[in-house]
Amino acid sequence: MSVIMLMNLNFSKILFATTLTASMAPFMVACSPTINNHGFDKEDIDFSKITPGVSSRENVHQLLGSPTSMSNFEPETWYYISQKTSATAFLPANTLDQSVMEITFSPAGIVTNVKEIAGEEARDIKPVTRQTPTAGHESSVLREVFSNFGRMAPKKSSPH
Repeated sequence: MSVIMLMNLNFSKILFATTLTASMAPFMVACSPTINNHGFDKEDIDFSKITPGVSSRENVHQLLGSPTSMSNFEPETWYYISQKTSATAFLPANTLDQSVMEITFSPAGIVTNVKEIAGEEARDIKPVTRQTPTAGHESSVLREVFSNFGRMAPKKSSPH
């Protein structure tokens, strides 16, 4: 074979490979997972700075900001929730990492306990799907239209 024929053959292969790669790129990008962080970023926070018996509510608020959730009852507890998920295209998101930092305060506002809830301690909570029935009837367009027949009285003309 001549050198020119070999160059044409190699050029054709390179052109084919480049075209194939370029045409597949959008599909490959669409299938790459998207990582989402929700809540506080636990890698950026040094929880060792919160010392039980020493740190106050104000110290914790300055260091961590507002809590994700707070307890409604005694003892006062603040929860800082962090979740990292991965979503690929139209598929449901997978939880990669989840942790909850629980900070408990005394009535005087001093930290009494700092605890991380993660892994096996975390529980999935299933919300109740029941609905409270309401009095009355189900309304529909036809019911509304036909229920108004007869309710419209003709206007009486005023005497002159």
